[in-house]
Amino acid sequence: MTEITYVQREIGQTYDFVRKETVKQYYYDRVEKNVATALLSSDSAGIVRYQFPAQNTFANYRVDLSATDELGRTDKKQEYVWQRQDFERYDSSNALSFNNDDGSTALDNWNFPGYKVGDQVHLSVYQHSLPFAAPAGSNFLYYQAHLGIRETEMTPSSSYSFRFEAKDLPNEAVYGVLFDHGLYQQVGQNGWWYGSAGFAISYDSSQSQLNVSVTPDSSTHRPGDDVSLAVHVTDKNGAPVSAAVNLNVVDEAYYALYPEQVSPL
Repeated sequence: MTEITYVQREIGQTYDFVRKETVKQYYYDRVEKNVATALLSSDSAGIVRYQFPAQNTFANYRVDLSATDELGRTDKKQEYVWQRQDFERYDSSNALSFNNDDGSTALDNWNFPGYKVGDQVHLSVYQHSLPFAAPAGSNFLYYQAHLGIRETEMTPSSSYSFRFEAKDLPNEAVYGVLFDHGLYQQVGQNGWWYGSAGFAISYDSSQSQLNVSVTPDSSTHRPGDDVSLAVHVTDKNGAPVSAAVNLNVVDEAYYALYPEQVSPL
């Protein structure tokens, strides 16, 4: 059992152009101290239980596990008991992540089609795949980003809701930070990366789907003939729309060798 703490060390000064003052710079040295060693045996179900007093509330603890079976084969694993710094964790057990509460109406969050303009977005913070109960006295900072930070909100609630607007097209990112009595923890994105990854709020592109039909002036043409094409563009409801159309005129023999698939979305 290893106790991990960080000791502040002054390394110089710098000028803060925002506050217009000189501020000190610090580096935090990592200090590791072995606090316990235990030899344990599993019960008939193969389970080992161990308790220890985490007396230093300003420390994290690393548990180095080593198990040997009756044939002498050894397996090793590390686990962390996190109290202070989130970056001490190398797994996702204590990390916070956003959950799209609107995704429950679809197969899952991954298959959620996105939002229409005017829809209400409902997000909540999860931990251990369950809704996160924020500690008393803590606050969340939520903010939206699209070509810069747009809207911010400070609230004790682990739920966040806002309206998806036309200015958000085609998507925007939502960020969250939990502040708890001088500590903070960022809210990650679906458990993939626990840094500054924003949670993507995407537009339902089917709302802007276009139907394009091309009609030639004749069913057959001879070499050297002029060809006229009529392009008709409608929206998903069949109503005509004004559109910029890109036409590729390519010998079909080329596409027979090198097929092309293009998705405008």
